[in-house]
Amino acid sequence: MSENTRLWRRAGFAADEWRIVTAEEAIPAEEKVIVPAARLEEIAAEARLAPVGALLGAGEAIDLLVPHLAGLELIALDFPRFSDGRSFSKAEILRRRHGFAGEIRAVGDVILDQIPLMLRCGFDAFLIGHQPTLGSLAKGEMPSIDLYYQPAQGEEAPVAGRSWARRPAIKNAEKA
Repeated sequence: MSENTRLWRRAGFAADEWRIVTAEEAIPAEEKVIVPAARLEEIAAEARLAPVGALLGAGEAIDLLVPHLAGLELIALDFPRFSDGRSFSKAEILRRRHGFAGEIRAVGDVILDQIPLMLRCGFDAFLIGHQPTLGSLAKGEMPSIDLYYQPAQGEEAPVAGRSWARRPAIKNAEKA
């Protein structure tokens, strides 16, 4: 990732302790590294002291990660373009079907309008390089979505009279 990227979580901007390693680069033994999913077999045999994360490309199958999930602290899901939504589904599948409890990080072309939806799918960290998004987050600006059509991660409540619509449970508690 470029030097202009910053890590953002619900609590705000944070220092990034992880380093993304490329497919050709040597994997340092004592650093927190995020390796391409295809290299997980390579490091599975190594005795590592430092935590490992995996980077899964938008076109790669989750099956590459499944045998290694127990040993991963972080999974970075790539968004090569903001219009490529395949990693939304991958985050949801990792949380619901596979019970992954570690950090799921969005990397690549992440923009502000997507972040509330990404949070609903199970993402909890965002490596952002889009300057307008960084500026908005620095000012505390975040778009809100009050009604949803599909259930997702977290608590939600149906909207009266429209069983297909859902509202975040927190919003309902605030309105009561």
